[in-house]
Amino acid sequence: MEKNKSSEKYIGLIGLDLDGTALDDEKRLRPRVRKAVEDAVAAGYAVVPVSGRPIRGLSKDFMAIPDPRPEMQGASAIRYAVSCNGAVIHRIGDFASRKWEEIRKVTVPRDAVYAVFKVIEPFDVLPDCFYGGHGNMPVWCRDVIWDRGMSAGIVRYILEDRTFYEDFPAFVRSIDDKVEKMTLSFNMLKNGAEEKLKAAERIAKIPGILLVSGAVHNLEVSNADSGKGRGILHLCELLGIDPARTMACGDEENDLDMIRRAAFGVAMANALDSVKREADFVTGSNDEDGVADAIEEFRRRLGR
Repeated sequence: MEKNKSSEKYIGLIGLDLDGTALDDEKRLRPRVRKAVEDAVAAGYAVVPVSGRPIRGLSKDFMAIPDPRPEMQGASAIRYAVSCNGAVIHRIGDFASRKWEEIRKVTVPRDAVYAVFKVIEPFDVLPDCFYGGHGNMPVWCRDVIWDRGMSAGIVRYILEDRTFYEDFPAFVRSIDDKVEKMTLSFNMLKNGAEEKLKAAERIAKIPGILLVSGAVHNLEVSNADSGKGRGILHLCELLGIDPARTMACGDEENDLDMIRRAAFGVAMANALDSVKREADFVTGSNDEDGVADAIEEFRRRLGR
């Protein structure tokens, strides 16, 4: 689904995870982070959300950051988005009115989707299939989601974004070969940590998939040709950006791919230790404007 290369010109690309990174613990966009994004766009950088979320679940506040350039008055600073852990890339027209164009998508193989469902049968899991730019879950998940040990911010986001189905297996059958990503949320108030490890060991053996964790409570399954880093590099190719002028910033396991592949990989102070070990730079936490510090450091290193 590759589109023609863009005529837009950028001097570099800044890829930002959202949850735990560009957004604070209350899922808010902090003013200094917003200003750092605006300044980077004004200087000629493409600033891109690179998220495990589907396109419709991206932060409205982040996607509404205005382009500060006088000639772009009324436009958003965010022109592209990498979602579903790199499985989908969009060119953004008007996010608020859902005007966007898919320029790349790879989906979870049909057989892999059913193999994952088979693996999780004995576990206490909330299944979630991303399709059509948002999440989809069984209706019973809506009644128990507050009792799983997930943060209030994540629960609110899920309830606002998801469509819930009485006959979830029938829905899944209706979208064969179209699943953008699967998210499996375990019950952290019971033995979810142990079940997550057992399930991950079995799911990892399924061919054709990428398996990562996007939060302490979940596992995320996408196509083997996805990954946040791959998404960034595909976008660089489409936009004609030198990969040596890329930055990626994140905090969780699903951010490792882009932190490893970007020229300047940044871990948040609140990141997993495994993420910090792979990073070129450790910035402040998501509650301390760490993304703003990282953008400023990246621009200082590139001299612009």
